Amino acid sequence: MLFRSSACAEVIGFERGHTPEGQPVLLDGDASVHVVAAAATEAVGMAAHYRLRQHLDRVIEQRAVAPRGLIIANGQCGVALEERQREIEEALRVAAESTRYAVLTAPVLYRAALAALGGASAETLAAIRARIATTDGIVTLDDLLPPAGA
Repeated sequence: MLFRSSACAEVIGFERGHTPEGQPVLLDGDASVHVVAAAATEAVGMAAHYRLRQHLDRVIEQRAVAPRGLIIANGQCGVALEERQREIEEALRVAAESTRYAVLTAPVLYRAALAALGGASAETLAAIRARIATTDGIVTLDDLLPPAGA
């Protein structure tokens, strides 16, 4: 899942990078976002949070900076998109807001990549990247993307 998510991130203008330890990072100018991808047959839960927190804590320990983080969540991955009820657990949303990292669902990332491939403007793509890189909690892009299925 991480490879496909990274490919979508590249389509919207992020560069793909890695930490010295080999952990994935999305780059956009001076901004860097540490990434964890998680898929589940039910809602994505706290395991993704714990993995991301380990990466972020390591960066804080080594570099004394507050890094940005992103969980790309593909919850209920065996269910058709239009039938998905809850892709992430409420506890993950609360953890993301309180510990200041973003959660982006895979379908929203995919819609952003489709918009980019469909000719979205450079300004729109920059706004999408900025929102992904700065949101604390669930990333919403509905105001920047065409309606789903359009």
